[in-house]
Amino acid sequence: MLRCAVSIGVALVLSSCGGGGGGGSPSGPVDAGPVQITAGNYGLVAQESVGAAMSVTDAGLLLTGVQVSRDQLALDFARAQVPKFQAWMTSAPRLVTGASQTVAVPCDSGNMDVTVDDGNNNSMFDRGDSFSVAAHACMFAGATLTGGMAFTVNEFSGDLNTDVYNLKMSMTLTNMVASDATGSVTTNASMSAIMASTGIHATTFSITTSSYTTVSTRAGVTYTRSLTDFTATQTTTPTQTGYTISKLANGTLSSSGLSNRSVVFATLAPFVRSSSRNFPTSGQATATGGGGSKIRVTAQNDGSTVLVELDADGNGNYEASHTKLWTELL
Repeated sequence: MLRCAVSIGVALVLSSCGGGGGGGSPSGPVDAGPVQITAGNYGLVAQESVGAAMSVTDAGLLLTGVQVSRDQLALDFARAQVPKFQAWMTSAPRLVTGASQTVAVPCDSGNMDVTVDDGNNNSMFDRGDSFSVAAHACMFAGATLTGGMAFTVNEFSGDLNTDVYNLKMSMTLTNMVASDATGSVTTNASMSAIMASTGIHATTFSITTSSYTTVSTRAGVTYTRSLTDFTATQTTTPTQTGYTISKLANGTLSSSGLSNRSVVFATLAPFVRSSSRNFPTSGQATATGGGGSKIRVTAQNDGSTVLVELDADGNGNYEASHTKLWTELL
């Protein structure tokens, strides 16, 4: 069934009657400069930086069995569409060369307007193909998703319907709003992504983003978070008893929780958990603020706690520390 307009040309265009959420993009925090990390705020800095780093890619896979932040839902929803690309391409009605077709695709609840653009008009999913999606009240992971997404394939091999493939793509999220009974999160992001698999539980997902902003509203309170020049990689590796998931992230975070100031997050050793645990049992990262002030966060092998240390003067000596539960940071 055709829905809205047919868009001609190779540009990614959301159909005019299926927009990506309407209005201008909600603005994220303006970075007011590095935060000075002190004995009074280093626990908050740990919460802000670790929470941001873990929410990018897929927090639901890293932290199983717990209620995680809603901040990653838009990206999770976008990732969930990727396996459908091949079917969308092969089932789209053929038009004249250079045309793209917009069709209605149902969600579990709600629907999406999907514009398929076959880059070389060969009816195959391959390099140069692009997809734009306008989601209308799609139910996903207990929330309702509305807004725009766009994907361009930069490189592809294998088959998305199997466990062996390699996909490199560009991806944008425009006013993607995830709403539930507790409030809403609006995400705007531009990124490149790699999704690769060599077998069951043998996968890699990584993103590099110049700008990734979330604006959350809960109980009438608005909270903003912005990632810039940020990279994150999540790797799943099979084991004899299941699998392990490791995660690393690097980049700059600013948030309203830090009075719109920023820290630079760096992973020293990937955070790793096994499929039998809820939280990482190893891994270490730092968050650096003004004047070289720094915290160091180290996962403890009990699988439930994290050691947070403070180097307030940036001299390399950590003069204060305390242990926190993972649930206090995420």
